[in-house]
Amino acid sequence: MKDKKDCKIIQDLLPNYIEKLTTAQTNNYIENHLDECNECSKIFENMKKEIKIDTEKIDKREVKYIKKYSNKMRILKSIIFIILILFVSLTVRKIAIVINLQNKAEEYIVSTDNFHRVVYTYDKDHYQKTEYFKLGDKQKVIQTKLTGNGKSIWQAVGKEKIINKYGAEVHIVNIYKEYNGYKEALENKELSMSADPHTPFHTENWWQLFICSMQASIKTSTYNGEECYYVSNFGSVGYASDGVYISKKTGLPVSMIAYEYENEDGTRRRVPAIDYFYEFNTVTEEDFIEPNINEYKIISK
Repeated sequence: MKDKKDCKIIQDLLPNYIEKLTTAQTNNYIENHLDECNECSKIFENMKKEIKIDTEKIDKREVKYIKKYSNKMRILKSIIFIILILFVSLTVRKIAIVINLQNKAEEYIVSTDNFHRVVYTYDKDHYQKTEYFKLGDKQKVIQTKLTGNGKSIWQAVGKEKIINKYGAEVHIVNIYKEYNGYKEALENKELSMSADPHTPFHTENWWQLFICSMQASIKTSTYNGEECYYVSNFGSVGYASDGVYISKKTGLPVSMIAYEYENEDGTRRRVPAIDYFYEFNTVTEEDFIEPNINEYKIISK
């Protein structure tokens, strides 16, 4: 008579046997029983079919999932590639614009020693106009400032350029100051003067140019009717992250937006708005005529 306990044990072992998880000794035990027991053999055959069907279903689901996952990854890679291409293209475009503006600015800075530059500074409590004149080695600066306390004028006229004892280029100048009707002058002083226009983009090397251009925003715009690029967040020292208008024609700045920043001690500082005006090859000897020094009090400092 067949032992029902043996059948129960065999039937419990069959799933592992089908999955080939049983030992060789257990396999012999199961196979000997199946040869003698028709009931367990039928259960074994049915169980194989069910497991095969389940396995096929699982395999199909896995294949479907893998295909779906692969498609998603392919789409994601395509999107990333397109974004990368756009990013590189935009950065290359910005670098090309910056280099073009740098070259134009350098042409004006290097090619002429005759120019008149005016810088207008606007702040909430003062207005300032600074004029720079250059004719060869001659340079002149006039600064007019209006505040709530009145009007002041400061000017320096430099006709002779020398190398001082420290090896630096300086001008021998007379300095004239006016404040609410009071006038004083200093004669024959050494003063470092720089009337030259300056390039709006300062970078030390190609890598810095790439980083600054990458993070910058460069848009076509106009300012006072002049075609410009509006550049913000370029990162160059001395230029507002809030933006500067650069002339497309000259590569020189025409306006800088006011902005604020926080000092290390937590206090905030405001940099005023600035407008720039340029004239080339218009300066004459008459622009270097000095005020009548007899109208000034001579100060020996």
